[in-house]
Amino acid sequence: IINSASGKSEAVWQGKFWKVVGAESILKNASVVTAGIWFNINSKDTEYQDLLAISVGGNEKTTTASRLGLRIENESIVGIVRAKDEDKGINIYSEPTKIKLGEWNHAVITVNYAENAVKIFLNGEFLELKSQPTFTQPYASNTDSLLIALGSEDDGNSGYVKGNLKEVMVWRRILKDKEIKELYLSSKRVVK
Repeated sequence: IINSASGKSEAVWQGKFWKVVGAESILKNASVVTAGIWFNINSKDTEYQDLLAISVGGNEKTTTASRLGLRIENESIVGIVRAKDEDKGINIYSEPTKIKLGEWNHAVITVNYAENAVKIFLNGEFLELKSQPTFTQPYASNTDSLLIALGSEDDGNSGYVKGNLKEVMVWRRILKDKEIKELYLSSKRVVK
């Protein structure tokens, strides 16, 4: 699911969401990161649905440091990003976009902590964002990720996805726009 320093990770079903184990160092000290996920939602009758949530620091119940996530909220794809709790602009909203129910979509977020820059893509296309974050440090925290969830908030208590997820990928580099488009087109044939 996620390539990590330990080499292999897996997702363990928790009843309503997937908890990822074996990728604890994925954000540790990262200055840049890219995350992507395929999703097929069948309902938008909740306030939001978290596709991917990675939290660094804290404990099994709270997040006290870095965070990286992708969420569907109303008609927007939302990037949830911070290097530390003090960061401003944790939720970065895309301009409204049409996410078709019952169809596979591909979302990607790139984060550059040093340059205070976030990009979000849907189906290979860059989405205009309403704001950019202000990070308080040029890298993610120097601790392991204790909470990594697919299909819910990082703690698994809310934001459940109503649908399916596939092909979760995280890189410790920024994928170029062209690479993101190629990734979407090449994996589009396999995701059904």
